[in-house]
Amino acid sequence: MDEQPKQKPARVSIQTEATEFPAIPGSSSTINFQVHNQGTIEDYFELSVLGIPSTWFSLPERVVRLAPGEQRPVALIINAQPASEKSAGWYSMKIRATSQLDPGQSVEVEITLKVAVYEVQGRLGVMMHSNQFTAIPGSSISIPLVLRNQGLEMDGFRLAIDGIPTAWVSTSSPLTQLEPGEQKGITLNIHPPRSPQSRAGRHPFTLDLISQKYPDQVTSVECILTLAAFTQFTCELDPPEFPTEETARVAVINQGNIQQSYELNWVSENDALIFSSESPNPVRVPAGEVGVTEFTAAPRRKPLIGGQVVYSFSAQIKSAENELMTLNGKVTSRGLVPVWVAPVVLVACLLFACVAAFLWTTQGDRGAAATQTAQAGIDLGPSATQTAAFNQTAAAAIGQQDDDGDGLTNQQEAELGTNPQNPDTDNDELSDGDEVNRHGTNPLNPDTDTDELTDGDEGLRRGTDPKNPDTDGDGLRDGEEVRLGTDPKNPDTDGDGLNDSDEVRRGTSPLKPDTDGDGLNDGDEVRFGTNPLNPDTDNDRLMDGTESANCPNFLNPDSDGDGIIDGLDLNPCDPNNPSLTATAGASQPTLAPTPTTAPPTSVPPTQP
Repeated sequence: MDEQPKQKPARVSIQTEATEFPAIPGSSSTINFQVHNQGTIEDYFELSVLGIPSTWFSLPERVVRLAPGEQRPVALIINAQPASEKSAGWYSMKIRATSQLDPGQSVEVEITLKVAVYEVQGRLGVMMHSNQFTAIPGSSISIPLVLRNQGLEMDGFRLAIDGIPTAWVSTSSPLTQLEPGEQKGITLNIHPPRSPQSRAGRHPFTLDLISQKYPDQVTSVECILTLAAFTQFTCELDPPEFPTEETARVAVINQGNIQQSYELNWVSENDALIFSSESPNPVRVPAGEVGVTEFTAAPRRKPLIGGQVVYSFSAQIKSAENELMTLNGKVTSRGLVPVWVAPVVLVACLLFACVAAFLWTTQGDRGAAATQTAQAGIDLGPSATQTAAFNQTAAAAIGQQDDDGDGLTNQQEAELGTNPQNPDTDNDELSDGDEVNRHGTNPLNPDTDTDELTDGDEGLRRGTDPKNPDTDGDGLRDGEEVRLGTDPKNPDTDGDGLNDSDEVRRGTSPLKPDTDGDGLNDGDEVRFGTNPLNPDTDNDRLMDGTESANCPNFLNPDSDGDGIIDGLDLNPCDPNNPSLTATAGASQPTLAPTPTTAPPTSVPPTQP
């Protein structure tokens, strides 16, 4: 009876630390294993990797020389390709060692390579290259997912989404059937529209995969969609033609997805018109909203006599990105005196001259008679006239007469230099007596403290001190404050921590606590060192109010020093978070609004 040939004992063995190893797309990881020469003689062993593309790995040592019984560690470096080149998933691979002395002697060890940045464990395993995505409104992105049924029976899994509008999302596989242990890839497409509804910034959303057999078992994947900023606007002039007495409006419609500033300028032919507006300029318009600026126009030289005159002008609207839009309009005006008035006035003058001549001739005789009657009346009362004159003379003799009733005697007025026949010599609405006796102001100067407000305006209406040009001590004269609209009795009108004169010097608005609208008061910006006139001091595409003195820092455009500015960094405080795509890096600045969430709904299938 023939004997079975004995199997040669393996001359080499391989030992790994585990049977499953993770790999992140676009980065390197290392699989360490041991190669052991179990033979009795020295040998060279060739190492090879099977089951994954050769571009995914590198072996620094392709051939290992081992003495009998020697064991050596070897490093296998995995370089999984970026997400754009290969789908995530589970990959079965083998490491093989072959003897050079006896090529029939080889050994293999099988391991599983899990390629993903993000993995969810459970009844349904989910693998993704990332759970953070960037999109430009108006374009589409595709998100590959790999699903693996880790249960013991066949099941179907329905995809639903929560946090972003379902109108943005589609997939070719809203329901995926999987056998036990089977894995399958599906693609989710997201298409945010180019409209203000696609607000720039980070939008958290959740992908829910719901079991058909066990609906209470849901696998959820938390994701973030970062939408890049874009700018777009249009304008309207209402009405396009109007008379100088009326107010016109320029409406700026912000069709972009971030707040924008727009500067308005008016130009007329030959500089014939003067334009005025009390609306703020530049005007800040939130995304999807309308900013209205009212203005009036009047000719620089209005003709004295004439009919209707038409002036052409243009309104120029420039965005912060120097995009320019021009609106053309017309202003109508008339002469101060209509053409028909001249002949009417001439006829009226002729009639008036005729009537005057007639009255002059008829009044001659009557005037003589009236003169005689008046003389007779005077002769009737010489005693009363003499008595009144005596009393006035006596009062004047002792200096107590007050002819104008202003509270100062004529003698006092003579000493002060005021007019005893005018109760308010300087016409400042305070009588001379009140200025001297109550307020202590100068009755010869309508503005005692030279603050551009009359003494009466200060003492009677505003409550400011007519003897102090800066009642609240903020560095602005009271008259300047009235002209600027600030409160001359409050050194910090808008309560932002900067006094009014400091704001005028810096160019900030003393009437707005947050001049640049970035969420930080002007006083806080000065204290922190940020620019109160620039909503994004460090130009990192995040407004100062959304940053802090720590992280993200409003004075450092790259707070974590990873080479990505904070506004485009998925996590501006983590230098190890995945980099954005080149498209996202080239996009416009982004803000971080709070997204509108909606209840989970099923994702519609992609239309063929």
